[in-house]
This record gives sequence, structure tokens and C-alpha cells, in this order.
Amino acid sequence: MSDEFAAELAAAGFNVAFGRNMFDLDIMHRHGLRGVLWMPGLPDTPERKAQLKLWLESVRNHPAMLGVSCGDEPGGTERMRQAQLRVEFMIENAPELLHFNNMYPYGASNAQLGTEGLPTAAYQAHIEKYCRLLKPQLLSYDHYTFFRAGDRGTYFNNQAMIRKAALERNIPSMNIVQGAAWAFHWRVPTPQEYRYLAYTSLAYGSQGLSCYVYSYKGHWGSMRDPITGKTGPLYEEAKVLNREFVAIAKELMELKSLHPYHTGEIPFGVETLPDDCEFQLEPKLKNFSQGLKDPTVYKQTDDNIFALRPPVTGWIVSTFGKDNKASHVLVVNLDYKKAAKTTLTAPGKLEKFDAVKRTWSAVNSNKAALDVPAGSGVLLRLAK
Repeated sequence: MSDEFAAELAAAGFNVAFGRNMFDLDIMHRHGLRGVLWMPGLPDTPERKAQLKLWLESVRNHPAMLGVSCGDEPGGTERMRQAQLRVEFMIENAPELLHFNNMYPYGASNAQLGTEGLPTAAYQAHIEKYCRLLKPQLLSYDHYTFFRAGDRGTYFNNQAMIRKAALERNIPSMNIVQGAAWAFHWRVPTPQEYRYLAYTSLAYGSQGLSCYVYSYKGHWGSMRDPITGKTGPLYEEAKVLNREFVAIAKELMELKSLHPYHTGEIPFGVETLPDDCEFQLEPKLKNFSQGLKDPTVYKQTDDNIFALRPPVTGWIVSTFGKDNKASHVLVVNLDYKKAAKTTLTAPGKLEKFDAVKRTWSAVNSNKAALDVPAGSGVLLRLAK
């Protein structure tokens, strides 16, 4: 961590960074960032626990301190054991801090997950085991969807499974999305595709967004080039998008994610906008299946959700509210190549949120004509 790097993160609207020690936290604090520190060791012996307690006491009360990373993608027996030791250490010694882990995506192998069975059942079992052993305060996972040959069909199914697990446990969720390429078969996301990842995450209730990777050797197209040190197109998009994400997430924070409905092309594992929903789009789209099925093998076939396909078309109409009564709706344009127009109809007069200015304005009608940029979305609510 350096002042230059922290200033760069803050300028792009990032508000959390990873670090190692109190000196990193000092830098973060100067630039308005919170810190998640990597735990420098494993608390598996009395001596190591004593050493880690000293380290923890040196940072736990720092004004920039948010939490401690307790292990990335724990799944198999040994990785899960180590993650559990770190989590238990944090709960015992600093329960006020975030103990952070990040989950594997849907499609990880049985060996990676540490579970048995076909992909969907194995991943569901992994979620249950992960939550039971690691007691997450934030359900974070990563999923990278953009290949040169198409988009991975598991993206929305993974979103749906994580959303359900987070709601069942009354904890927030976070999506770590693709922000680079690191092998020939991956493609670098465009700024519009990165926007699509952010807004679809919001539509599925995510309260946090991160990317893999901001800058690292062997990766290209990321926000900062690891060779030249210069920022690129995704960084310029993040300057605007991160602030929009935070603004919308704050508006939805006290509400419950009710239904992330899809209309148009319907991916596997999602909810379809029903005719009796109080919020509808005009003109009404004809719903049709993406044509992908629950996989029976851990590899891509022509019709299972591991298949790489053209982009999903249509919209997400995602409702939020209290006591199972929808008051807010996020309308997301799933076309990340061009803007699209639609009209939202509602059971009462609407208000529209400006995510840049962070202000609401009256529509003065129960219908709102929307012109939504590629991959973007618009938040509306019923007038009070």
C-alpha cells in the first residue's frame, strides 16, 4: 500500500482495500478507505495464537480497521480447516471485526468444494457447510462469466443461489466480478459489461462489489496495468459506477430483496416476471427459455448451464420492500451493447432515483418511460 495507490482507489470510488499491517491502515485512513488485513499466520498452536493476538491488538482499534481476511475459497478439508481456525480465532478475540472469507463459484469441482454429488446439489451442500463452519457476516463469492467464445450460463443461477442463502441467514452478500483476463479463453470486460456485472449484482441484492483483479502480474485489461502502472478504461468506468453502486445499495440497505424477476430470455434457475406482479414493463416481452439445463456432469455440454452462450437478452425487474410489500424496483437492461427503452407501470405514482446526484424526483404518474444505458439500471419507488 502507498499513498499514491490509496489515492487512486479513493478517486475511483472504492471504499475498502486489502492490506497487511497498521502502516497500511494509516495510509488507508488518510484517504478515507477502510481496511481488511490478511491474517499473517495460522492460529494452530498456542505460540502462534499468542503471536497473532499481539498482531491483532496492534490493529483492532485503528479507525480504518474493518476486518481480517480468513482465507479465500475454502472448500476441501485442509483449506476449510485453516479458514475455520482463523474465523474461530477472530470470533474469540475480536468479535466486533469482520471475519472475511470468499466462496468458490458454482461449478467448482467436488474436490474444491469438499462435497459430493452433481454440480447443483454439491454447491448447495457447500453453501450449507461453509455457512455452518465459517459463520459469515458477509456472504462473498466470485464468478467470472466472460469468455472469448461467449458468456457462461451459470452466472444468474449462481446469483440466485447466493441471494437465497444470504436471505435465509439475514446477512448481506457481495459479488466479486470479472475485471480482467488472465488466460487466452477469457475476454477483457468492456466498461459496459462491467456495468452489467454491477447492476445485475444489485438486482440480486448484493450490498458489496469487488473485482478480480484490480492489478496483478499475468493479468491484462484490469483497472491498472501491472506493467506500466497506468489506469485503463475499466478504471474510468469505476469512477462513476462505484459511486452509483454505493448510492443505490444505500437506498436498498434497509429493505429486503423480494424478487429479481427476469423478462424476455429466461436463464436457468431464476424467477420469471409473473403476469400478476404489480410492476410490469410495456411493451410486454414474450418470455422464452435460454434452453439450458441442470448439469449432470462437471463439464460443458450443448444444453447444460456450463455452456457458453450469446448474451442473455431482456430485463430484470427486481423488487425490494418491507414486510413482503414491494416499494422499490430496480429495472436493469441486460443488453450490455446498447441502450434500451421500456416503460415501467406500477400500482401508484412513481419517483425516480438519480444515482449520480443521489436525489429522488417525482414522475407524477404510475408509468415511467425509461431509456436505460447498456448494461445499466434505474431505481424507482412508489411515491410516499
